[in-house]
Order: sequence, then structure tokens, then C-alpha cells
Amino acid sequence: MRIAILTYESHQSNLMTHRLLTEFPGQVVGIMRSDVIVAGKNTWQSMWFLLKRTGLGFVFRKGMEIILSRVAASLNKTQLPPLKHLGQEFDVPVVQAKNINAPDSLATLASWQPDLIISVYLNQLIKKKIIEMPPKGVINVHPALLPRNRGLFPYFWALANGQWRRRNRRDRSLGCAQI
Repeated sequence: MRIAILTYESHQSNLMTHRLLTEFPGQVVGIMRSDVIVAGKNTWQSMWFLLKRTGLGFVFRKGMEIILSRVAASLNKTQLPPLKHLGQEFDVPVVQAKNINAPDSLATLASWQPDLIISVYLNQLIKKKIIEMPPKGVINVHPALLPRNRGLFPYFWALANGQWRRRNRRDRSLGCAQI
């Protein structure tokens, strides 16, 4: 099976990507890395958008996460290497994309001829052309319960809405969905 991974650079997504590369050796044919914080916005626009939507505390923490992860990666001081190095280690191409639904990104994905696409904590919407591309479909690994916490930074909203613990033991929802 040929697997393509859509993700962005973060400790959590790199951890999951590393696991997929390890669990499916030789089957991952490419990694497409989202190169934006918020799709369609540059870094400062993204921070302003997040500030208005989530408040200063979250923007400060998210900004520090981004800065520290990039500094740590450049100094090789992280437990997991950045996606670029994971790709080199497993001989898998890693492509940056500002918009995963743009024609050039679609062409790259199509050239990999994936049977399955796995979206790992992706911060962009996956549109119909990508969903229809792989014969076996798309699996979305999401860091919070769906559909309750869909959208941008769902873990923040889960915490902000007090959903950090299960209120109902029968609620066995997972942050994973097949599209």
C-alpha cells in the first residue's frame, strides 16, 4: 500500500508521523507539510487572528511553542527530529505547502499515487479533490474529539470548554475520523 501523510510541524504531529513511518516501513511515499499557522494568512496575520479568537494567553503559548520548536530543531535538541530529517531517515520526500489544495500540491500528491492519505493534525481543510484521490480513502488523526472539537486548535477549545475529562464513561469517542 502507498501512503501519503499530510501534516504540519509540531512535536505531536512529528511523533505520530514517526510512528507511521516506523509501523509502515517502505509504504509511506511522501509527506506534505503545511507551511502556515492559519491557512491563507502569514505569521503575523495568523497571530492576530488567533489573538482575536482565543486571547493573549493562547497566542503567547502557541508563539512560544512555534519559536522553541524551531530553535530546538535547528540545534538538534529535540527528542524527535523535524519532518525534513524524518523524511531523510526513512527515504521519504517531504514537501512544504502553503495550501495543500493548490494545483501544485495536488499535482505532487497525485504523483505519489497514494492508495491512502493520512492527515496528521493538519491545520488546513482537506477538499474534495484530495478526498477523492486515494482509492482507499483518507484517515484524519485529530487531537480532540470529533465533531465536537473540529476546527482550528481543537485541543485549546476542548480545554477552554472544560472537556479535558470524560463526563460520561460510555463516551469512547476518539480523535480519529475516516473521511
